[in-house]
Amino acid sequence: MTGFLLWFALLAALVGVTLLLYRRPPVVTLERHLPGSVFADGQFRLDLRVRVRSRLPVRVFLDDSPPRTLVPDAIVDFGGLLWGDTTHDVTSRVTANRRGVYTWAPPTLRWADPFGLRWRSVTLDAPATSIEVYPGTHGLVLPDLLRPLLSEGALSRTIGLEDPISLRSWASRCCSTGGRRS
Repeated sequence: MTGFLLWFALLAALVGVTLLLYRRPPVVTLERHLPGSVFADGQFRLDLRVRVRSRLPVRVFLDDSPPRTLVPDAIVDFGGLLWGDTTHDVTSRVTANRRGVYTWAPPTLRWADPFGLRWRSVTLDAPATSIEVYPGTHGLVLPDLLRPLLSEGALSRTIGLEDPISLRSWASRCCSTGGRRS
């Protein structure tokens, strides 16, 4: 029975020391690299650089969710068991759905001891990153009747329209005489 109590006391001391050592979060810096502006319905590349410094082995999970109207191809998160000074790069493609100016919320860091006994969380002080989404561009489609007028070719005469050159000469005469037809 004393052997059991000795092992229980040793295990309780180990758990207590572990919980005390992992009260403070590891030092995490986050850098986001993205363009300053993009058109709606366009895609852009989002590069995250995460640097984690910890003097003890630590489990980390970093959640960096973009604003709702910016939809990534893959979930932008980072996690693992780390120790020491490590740098990791995460890349994702993001589609901008609506126009406007969008700012990323600060990322959330969750950390725990290597055994996963108790998870803690904190919001990081990351620099504010925003992107401006402009309205989408649309090509101009000319109606079928304007194309022969603009073509200045024999096609306009064959379908019964006047020669565009004669229209141009009438317009130049009209404007040179002060708006009166000669």
